[in-house]
Amino acid sequence: MKISVIGLGHVGLVSAVCLAELGHQVIGVDSDPEKLDKIRKGEVPFFEPGLEELLQQVFRKGLFTAAHELNQVVEQTEVTFVCVDTPPDAQGNMDLTHIRRVSWEIGQALKNKPDYHLVVIKSTVIPTTTIQVVLPILKQASAKDTDSFGLAMNPEFLREGKAVADFMQQDRIILGALDQHSEQLLEEVYRHFDSPKLKVSPSTAELIKYANNVLLASLISFSNEMANIAELIPDINLDRVFEGIYLDKRWQWCLGREPSILVYLKPGAGFGGSCLPKDTAALVQFSTERGYSPELIKSVLAINKNRLDHIIAILKSRENLASGPVSILGLTFNSDTDDIKESPSIPLIDKLVEMGMHVRAYDPYVDHLEKRGINFELCKTLKDAIANSKAALVMTAWDEFVDFAPAQWKGLMATPFLLDCRRVLKGDVLKEAGVEYMGIGDYLGRLDNCRE
Repeated sequence: MKISVIGLGHVGLVSAVCLAELGHQVIGVDSDPEKLDKIRKGEVPFFEPGLEELLQQVFRKGLFTAAHELNQVVEQTEVTFVCVDTPPDAQGNMDLTHIRRVSWEIGQALKNKPDYHLVVIKSTVIPTTTIQVVLPILKQASAKDTDSFGLAMNPEFLREGKAVADFMQQDRIILGALDQHSEQLLEEVYRHFDSPKLKVSPSTAELIKYANNVLLASLISFSNEMANIAELIPDINLDRVFEGIYLDKRWQWCLGREPSILVYLKPGAGFGGSCLPKDTAALVQFSTERGYSPELIKSVLAINKNRLDHIIAILKSRENLASGPVSILGLTFNSDTDDIKESPSIPLIDKLVEMGMHVRAYDPYVDHLEKRGINFELCKTLKDAIANSKAALVMTAWDEFVDFAPAQWKGLMATPFLLDCRRVLKGDVLKEAGVEYMGIGDYLGRLDNCRE
């Protein structure tokens, strides 16, 4: 394919050269004459192991050239990757000046281009930028609509110092396309890769990049918190502490299967059980007593505590609930156990009962629960629990709930509203059957009512 890459900084030049190495005909564009001069000489204007050799190689093959005029380059190519810088402004917000300028210039180039053209945002941008900023500019500048051009968001996950290997051996490729035509073209760009290709919306692709980076930052902060705490304790070998963590099999790949730690990377009702809440709170107390306030760990507990208030706010936003009945499905803190210790379901039931709601609960492995007032009932079957219910909350990921027929949800409930607090049900299938489904993390249409 004929590809143009706008912005030849770290991401742009690595992407351009690697795409050329894969056999694409690539033209790199940059507004900096000195940078272009170096690149045309086969020199990389920054340090990145292996990139200069690869640049010279694709030059010799005639697969890569560098240019200054964006307009002509867009006319000569089928796909344009936007890799310009998005620095923070004085207030710490993302500065989209370069994104806006380049989007306008691309749109102007598309105005007189008869052929379909795909624009791909590879710069890191806040969620909704591709749809709410780039798309309107492209439409206005080109005087065309999306039947004449495509748009996608394709985040990069390149580490400086390992960027060439990261691009050539990508662990996943995020295809955040506006429509099917855009998706097909972008998939064709990456046809050489066997990596998993995740097809999502542009905004989802943008948030994936942020979520990925924030997660990595959180792991670093966690490590620093452990270091701060270790400084308070005599005879601690912190290297051995982390070695003990790394040996946990949940961090390791086994027989081609994903690490089980990924189950923790999923939104839900919060953590419970005998260990996590107790140990986390104990570590906070331990540190505080010794004069150190572990803010990150405290925030982990605060976020967990606030999950129930958020779930209740979602319920309160529904006008037809009043006194219920509401069904709580799952009482154990996790599936494959009968342990209800620190389960979020229990305080949730108590809060709903206090609000005057009639609550029915069911768990396939819990046959007894202390009486919680006249408005609470522990049911023996799932059908009993949801009969004539106005809302059902899936609090534990039991297979029985996942496998329950959509028609039965709709037929048994008074108003079939399912709030999936573990994101385990097949939402699309339920919606097709006429069930109102919402998974934790889904868009809140009544946002103001759910943020109390």
